[in-house]
Amino acid sequence: FGSGAQDGLLAALAVAVAVWRSRRGVDEPSVLVHLEGHGREESVVAGADLSQTVGWFTTVFPARLDVSGIDVDDVLQ
Repeated sequence: FGSGAQDGLLAALAVAVAVWRSRRGVDEPSVLVHLEGHGREESVVAGADLSQTVGWFTTVFPARLDVSGIDVDDVLQ
């Protein structure tokens, strides 16, 4: 699917939160999370060489995980 472990973990979190909320009578299929990156994404700038840099460039950005339109019961089987 062209995804990595982080994508699978975020999908599992979205399903877990949806199940947890539905068991408490809350009908909200999405959750807002803040994702944090290390900021050393060489793919952002073509040809970037970050090997000589010092420090950590932390990036934080919001992401909404939404499972509306997905049968959560099928996911859990």
